[in-house]
Amino acid sequence: MKEEVILISCEVIQDRDLSLLIDAGLSEDVWIPKSLISDYSDEAFQEGDDIEIEIPVWFATKKDLI
Repeated sequence: MKEEVILISCEVIQDRDLSLLIDAGLSEDVWIPKSLISDYSDEAFQEGDDIEIEIPVWFATKKDLI
């Protein structure tokens, strides 16, 4: 069974080797492990990029993104 994912619209705050720091409109920014981003292609993001990412529902729930 395929893992449930959700699409999150956000702004990139920082791009590190293994994770992205994003602003998804919450009171605090959130670190997202790149290993959890569906179809991540090792592309580099720039600070301020507006992006949409798919992440597992369980992780989005844990980080209060949904």
